[in-house]
Amino acid sequence: MSNMSLFKRWKADQNGSTAMVYAIILPVLIGMGALAIDAGHAQQRNARIQSSADMAAMAVALEYQMTSDRDKAKLAGRGDAIENGYVVAGGSIEIETPILTGPFAGNEGALVRITQKQDRYLSSIFPSQKDLVHTVEATVVSAAGQPVCALALHPTNTAAIEITGSADIEMEGCAMHTNSTAAEAFSLGGAGVVTADCISASGTVTESTAHSLACGDPESNAPKVTDPYADVDVPANVLGMACKDPVYTGQGAMEMSPGRYCPSKGYGVNGRLDLLSKGVYIFDGINGGGSMFVKAKGSIYGPPEGVTLIFMNGARLENTNGGVMELYAQPDGPYAGILMYADRHTSDPNTVVRINGNQGARFEGALYFPTQKLDFRGGADLNSDCTQIIASQIEFSGNSALTNNDCGPRGTRSISTSGEGVKLVN
Repeated sequence: MSNMSLFKRWKADQNGSTAMVYAIILPVLIGMGALAIDAGHAQQRNARIQSSADMAAMAVALEYQMTSDRDKAKLAGRGDAIENGYVVAGGSIEIETPILTGPFAGNEGALVRITQKQDRYLSSIFPSQKDLVHTVEATVVSAAGQPVCALALHPTNTAAIEITGSADIEMEGCAMHTNSTAAEAFSLGGAGVVTADCISASGTVTESTAHSLACGDPESNAPKVTDPYADVDVPANVLGMACKDPVYTGQGAMEMSPGRYCPSKGYGVNGRLDLLSKGVYIFDGINGGGSMFVKAKGSIYGPPEGVTLIFMNGARLENTNGGVMELYAQPDGPYAGILMYADRHTSDPNTVVRINGNQGARFEGALYFPTQKLDFRGGADLNSDCTQIIASQIEFSGNSALTNNDCGPRGTRSISTSGEGVKLVN
């Protein structure tokens, strides 16, 4: 038989063709099945990790409401995450409390971010297949309590907020709180009267001053209130900025434009100081001066578009004689809502800043002195729609009337006590 005949018979023979098809298709079918099974497992695992993050964020926020202890709250969140499926090996967990990033940054609550490597099963037969890593987030926001006009940040001092003398304090539509955990953290002394939505302390409140509170009695052992401006700092290039001089216009009057001022003896404002345009005015005591004193006949006026006064290296504002001030915070930009800021790194914590609002004074925005004591003498006729006072310690030694009923146009950040309960928002 010729070779050609054998080839024709072999070509026409169909025995075993099905086995060849199976041999070709079977690896593909096995691979598709493996990927389908692992894909389903991945979806289930992602849902489990998301649930773990949700429960952890809830645990963090609720623990902080009960204990006012950030470390305990984070520990509770980690424990809850593990109980609900988070595996430490091959994973990582990040916890923010208060919330620092994302659309709810600045709110009291918790953000939990979990990254977890996915175990591979049947798909491991394909060594070139990349590992699947799940990353999920959960955000829980604590229920807001009362809006706050006056917040003392010092964690342990007694009398972190103190009412002295015959001060008549009116907080229209807002509360007062100190984060100090000390006994007598909030000292209601003297013979004055306090009218506010609420008074609270993370330590205890001592009462001898008459008070009228919408929420009832003062609250001791309350959760701490988050510093809304904790991220604020001086401009990064401040030391490279040229030092400017004010323009003297006669009879003790001065004019300034935005920039850095570094006097050797400070400025005594006996006449009128006009801040000419919107922007940041930096008073730097690097040359040994930098203080800006507003005296009895002195006054400071800023444009309605807004300014921010920054004090650093020992510079400070003091108007104990009650010079008139009419100042508005910038409604936008990196210092939105902040009218005055004393640099937390270079301001002397032993210096007491004294501000006497006097009649006709207007402070629209936040007075932020995170490391210093502020003696605020206000003024019974303080003509402001939005004033926030945030300082290491606060003493009210004169009649004061504060409100934050119309803070929207000034761009201030929200400050509030903790309410009851939490809400999962993401």
